[in-house]
Amino acid sequence: MISRPGDDVPAQLARRRDAAHRSEPLECCSCRDPLTCHCHEQVQPITEHQLDGWSAAALHLLDNGLSPAVPVDVQRRLWRRGGSDRALAQRLRGVCSDRAA
Repeated sequence: MISRPGDDVPAQLARRRDAAHRSEPLECCSCRDPLTCHCHEQVQPITEHQLDGWSAAALHLLDNGLSPAVPVDVQRRLWRRGGSDRALAQRLRGVCSDRAA
């Protein structure tokens, strides 16, 4: 790939920022860049069925010697459920801290 002046990331970000300042604010909020507007994101709550799925998948991966990448909010919900799910959340926390070290 041929590199040209102005093709580096800082120059690209500067051009995008300048273009955003020239544009009109969006109708939903005061954002000028649609990529950074979060007005239309729909965050759905995690259902009990989904938690059961996360739990089963994490246990399956752990039993096969793999470390699952479970989102923190899912780990928190598992911990709040108590019992075996709390033990799983603590086990996942241990796996994550071992992986980070």
